[in-house]
Amino acid sequence: MGLLLGIKTDPYRIMLKAGYITKENIKEVFENIDLDNVENILEKAIVNTDLFLWRFSHVAKNLG
Repeated sequence: MGLLLGIKTDPYRIMLKAGYITKENIKEVFENIDLDNVENILEKAIVNTDLFLWRFSHVAKNLG
């Protein structure tokens, strides 16, 4: 299962926003997720995107 994510940023925060999600999607995620590996899954899904890396660097520079 894949969901589209939107990213909204400003100089002080990075917000990730999921696309259209139904109750069934949420139920499926929680039934099938490996709770011991959540952090690793999120890191791989988000951190390695070009947009995240570019924007993270931009926000970090603004924060000093």
